Amino acid sequence: MRLFVKTMHRYKGLSNGLMARGFTNEIRLAPAVKRTVRLRYWAEAGLGLTILLAAELWLRYGGE
Repeated sequence: MRLFVKTMHRYKGLSNGLMARGFTNEIRLAPAVKRTVRLRYWAEAGLGLTILLAAELWLRYGGE
């Protein structure tokens, strides 16, 4: 029973916060459209992850 009361309390707080910001009707979600990701963005993400991993390894094991 406590879980239900806690959930409803959070819902009421969320509802009041949205009403204060002008949301009175339903919130429409963006349509789920699957798009392909360009190779450039995959390459940038891979490069960024590689740099982060190298920095992490250097700080943990090679920084001394």
